[in-house]
Amino acid sequence: MKGWERIEDERYSWLYANKYGLHSRKTRQQHIPTVLLQWSGVKQEHSIIDAGCGLANINFSYPNYVGCDVSKYVIEQNRNNQEQTGEFHHCSLQEMPSILGDREFDFLLCVDVLEHVYPEKIMEALDALSRIRAKKFVLGISTRQSYYKDKDGNHLHMTVESQDTWRKLLSILFNIEREKRLTSWQRADFLCSSKNRHQ
Repeated sequence: MKGWERIEDERYSWLYANKYGLHSRKTRQQHIPTVLLQWSGVKQEHSIIDAGCGLANINFSYPNYVGCDVSKYVIEQNRNNQEQTGEFHHCSLQEMPSILGDREFDFLLCVDVLEHVYPEKIMEALDALSRIRAKKFVLGISTRQSYYKDKDGNHLHMTVESQDTWRKLLSILFNIEREKRLTSWQRADFLCSSKNRHQ
């Protein structure tokens, strides 16, 4: 990991060690599989790569699962959780293509993650995701500021943009097949395929 990736590892490892996201775990387990993944056409038998998996909530419903996260702490927690059946990798979004190599997946999920990326790193992160061999990409992006703060009092959403702005950015590297605005969660959801610029 590079210097900025190690800083993000420390930042989010501290948050997860201090119960970041635990209060919403049940809600997210119910919400993501029943709404976003059904809308995207994800089925239990599909293979999933989860970019920025965090607590890997959906692993409980989708067994053919690989999760990646920048936080070493949360990856170790997932690996040690006997209820988790997935495979887990400690890496940033940018490192995922080299970690995964030529492995193929039915769906790549990146939900509530891209807004955490610094603005100057957004295109680098999107480029990395586009090079992963997935048939479809499910990208759910928050368009509001985070309710959480890190140990220094900083908000966690580094890139807060409108759905229109995200559409323009994604269109550079992805073909957008469907999109919707989830008003209650202030999130924009996109179902895409990669333009395979690096294939």
